[in-house]
Amino acid sequence: MKEDRLIFLFQRAIAHTATPEEQEELFALLADPMNASVANALLKEAWSSYVPGNPIFNKLKGQGLLENILSRQSVESSPRLGRWIHTFVRIAALVILVSLLGSYFILKKPSTLPPLKQQSLTEAVKANKIVPGTPKAVLKLDGGRTVNLSGKQTAIMVKKGRIQYENGEEVVGSEAQFFTVTTPKGGEYQVILPDGSRVHLNAASSLRYPAHFSKKRREVELQGEAFFEVQATPAYPFYVKSGKQEAVALGTSFNIDAYKSTIATTTLVEGSMFIKNENGPKWVLVNNKTIINDQENGKMQMATAALDEVLAWHRGYFIFDDAPIQCIMEKVSRWYNVEVVYKGDMKDKKFGGMYQRSKSLYTLLANLKETGLIDFIVEGRRLTVIAK
Repeated sequence: MKEDRLIFLFQRAIAHTATPEEQEELFALLADPMNASVANALLKEAWSSYVPGNPIFNKLKGQGLLENILSRQSVESSPRLGRWIHTFVRIAALVILVSLLGSYFILKKPSTLPPLKQQSLTEAVKANKIVPGTPKAVLKLDGGRTVNLSGKQTAIMVKKGRIQYENGEEVVGSEAQFFTVTTPKGGEYQVILPDGSRVHLNAASSLRYPAHFSKKRREVELQGEAFFEVQATPAYPFYVKSGKQEAVALGTSFNIDAYKSTIATTTLVEGSMFIKNENGPKWVLVNNKTIINDQENGKMQMATAALDEVLAWHRGYFIFDDAPIQCIMEKVSRWYNVEVVYKGDMKDKKFGGMYQRSKSLYTLLANLKETGLIDFIVEGRRLTVIAK
């Protein structure tokens, strides 16, 4: 009987006809270990056919997605969703929620406030033309000349010392020795280096690189955040300088977050690399590990990487797992190009969830506001976060 009910509710959810009560019942059934075999079969079918507008994962890496987001939900705050669920069920269940709702936030405690009134927040975001980030960057040549890169393109490359878009259209006709690509707040861009390595720059970031690499080493300089896919050439190491840190890779994919001037966080996805500070010892970084480097005191810490969170921006999403509101708003500020200020005590204001970066800011704020823990005021490009 329960199996029939689960199948019925699942089909209604996929068809977007399930009521809120039916959705809650569905997730209670998904969380019941007695229904594991049926739930896995249903969710596997949905998993294989689910194609978001901007994919957050590929088929090979998808099963690790969001494992921790639901696993930390407390039983006290939400008994039905709080039970331990099979990893695959937890992941696919959240994917279904995102497909139904566009975003989903896990609360530390349920809201006791009346339903959200979104109109004024919606109008404020629209009136001030606050929109998601787009391909946007400035190219600077070593002589000081600058060029605004096309928003209709997403990547530039070096070919015979000249810069062109990935489709072959020329950007700069004159040759230069060095180039710097800078993304503003609300921008992102990709750079294909002379050796074919690809760099995806996040908002408010810059990459300086040569028109030609030397015969002994490939070297670039990064400020901000970028995801690197380095062409494998074992005898030809690839160096990334971020402040005092030097990351050395051979053939590797990794992410470096160096927004803070004294702290760099390097996460290795695949390959091999090591990290060092000026005149400091080398730290070898292995797959699925993160090194947090405090360059001010020279101390480094290695930890298991939360890959889905780290790479979410690169894949077109925000993912938060029990993240402080300040951490969330730092990313919001860079991507939507807004100034964020706070009123009240933000202690213990933590949230977990997943949200497409291509969606409007007001939808994200509305979901956060519905928790009853915080409120927002939008004035111009200033976003005020108010503690409840």
